[in-house]
Parts: sequence; structure tokens; C-alpha cells
Amino acid sequence: MAYNSKEARWEQADRVMGAFMCRNAYCEIDNVLYSAFLGFLRWYDTQAATWRNFMGLPQRFFRHSCQQIRLANFRGKIAAFWAQNFPCDDDDDFDDKKMIWCAVISLDKRTSCEIWGIVESLDHVLTVPKDSNLVKALAATL
Repeated sequence: MAYNSKEARWEQADRVMGAFMCRNAYCEIDNVLYSAFLGFLRWYDTQAATWRNFMGLPQRFFRHSCQQIRLANFRGKIAAFWAQNFPCDDDDDFDDKKMIWCAVISLDKRTSCEIWGIVESLDHVLTVPKDSNLVKALAATL
């Protein structure tokens, strides 16, 4: 089901819409639904009732399952967060920690069925205990 806020009513959603969505690994920007699923970043084309891959991004942008990725609308751009274990090495200081990464991706809608993603930044933003989990990504803006 989907809520139509303009008409203040619930509507039956297309079954295909839920096919490439994981809980918390999606966001909505300017009435377009975006999702991270099996390492791919996709958007839902309501006109064709299908999921489409981004242009301009590597096919498997993320190396993680959707349970480890969180998306948020950050001023009309996608803010993507994910966790990654430290590379194996002999340094015991990092055996019990992992890195949180953030990518900010701007969106360029060139045609009705083509959206380009441009990575504006990609950084390791935080180090946390290995047993920590990403729960939700929210962008607080004024």
C-alpha cells in the first residue's frame, strides 16, 4: 500500500515497487523512490512500473547487502551510509572496530527514463565498535 498525501488516501501500490526494496535502504527525493539493493543503487520509474539502474555509477556501487546500507534525502541528494570492517592486518587496535562510510550523490534527471548519479563526496566518517549497527539515516536540514 502507498499513501497519496495529495489526495489524503491509501492506494494499492505496484507489486514490482517492493521487489528491490529493503527496510531502511531507501529514500524519496522529489517524488522519486530510490533504493539500495544487492549492491546496486536504483530508482523506481512509475511511468514504466519498473526499477532502473543509475547511469554514471559503477554497476555494484556498494559491496554490501541492503541490510548494511542506509539512504537519506540530503537537500535533494542521496546520502548513503554503510559499514565496513577494517582490512585484516597485524594491528590489534582495529580488530574490534569498523568504519562508517558516507557518499553524497547528486541526481541529474536527463530524460524521463534516465537518471545520472554523480558522487560528490565519498569519505570514511566514523569509527565504531564492530558490534554496532546502522539503524536509520536522517538528514536534519533547516
